[in-house]
Formats: sequence, structure tokens, C-alpha cells
Amino acid sequence: MADPAVPDAAPPEVPRWILVGVAGTESSSFYNDDGSLTYVNRARGRHGEIGPWQMTRRAFLEVRRPGEVFEKMGADIAFAEAMVIRRFQWLQERTKDWDEAVRAYNAGVSGARRGLGRDYLRDVKRWVRRIEPELLP
Repeated sequence: MADPAVPDAAPPEVPRWILVGVAGTESSSFYNDDGSLTYVNRARGRHGEIGPWQMTRRAFLEVRRPGEVFEKMGADIAFAEAMVIRRFQWLQERTKDWDEAVRAYNAGVSGARRGLGRDYLRDVKRWVRRIEPELLP
């Protein structure tokens, strides 16, 4: 059991290239100079994914808090961004690697461990190289 006197470590900050690359790859969305996001393709994904980062209901349910509603991700960009950040922090806790977390966003944690999601990671990084190459490590 965790010692209540010792606070849990803060979750890791999600690298900006991941947010930029996944939004671009999933919905052709992009960040503006003022930090706001232009949500371009608002269509749901073929598996019901929603929002600029096209999160699945299952992924949402793994990181949601009481009272949070999946459908809000399609209308509230700030909420969708907070959820995708939480999701990537959750994935990074399990994979211990940001590249693998991106693969897991697409293929699931067990899929990423089996090597799936490599094409997705390549596509995300390709988008970032085209839009904001200075973000890549």
C-alpha cells in the first residue's frame, strides 16, 4: 500500500510532437500559433472514434473520471485534448516509452509489444516532420 505521506509522482508530460502528430494523422487537425487547435475532419472513425485525436470509446473508458461523457470529445476540443493527454500518460505508464505509447494508441498495449503500430508511428512522425519538425527528438 502506498504511503499517504508521500505523494504519487506527477504523470509525465506528453511530448508535444505526439499531440501534434496524432491530431494530424487522425483528423488532419493542426495547432495554430496561439496554441488553439483547428479541428478539420469531424467525422467519426469507422470504429466510432471521436474528436481530433479519434479516441475510441474503450480507450476513453479506461481513463475517464466519474461524470465525464464520451460524446463531449467531439464538441469540446479542450476536453478532448485533456483526455488524450490522460490516455497517453496511461499508455506511457504501461509501455515506459513514448514511441511504444504511440504505437499502443493505435494497436493497444499488447499489440505494440508484439510490434504492431509501427506504420502508425511512422505516419505520426511523418506528419510532425512536415508541420513542425523541430518538435521531434
